[in-house]
Amino acid sequence: MQHLRIFAPRGLKELASLHGLEPLAFRGAGYFPFYGRAADALSNADPRHSIFMTLLARKR
Repeated sequence: MQHLRIFAPRGLKELASLHGLEPLAFRGAGYFPFYGRAADALSNADPRHSIFMTLLARKR
């Protein structure tokens, strides 16, 4: 079994800032239990609850 760390969007942004990165954009993808276009629409409308989260950041 592996150790997992699950981050909320706020925690992910704070972690990036802590390491000297400036968060630029946040996106989500996938929305359980939906799939296809429904999942895309829901993850765009509510990225905080998406299955996968991506943070775009740059060095300060």
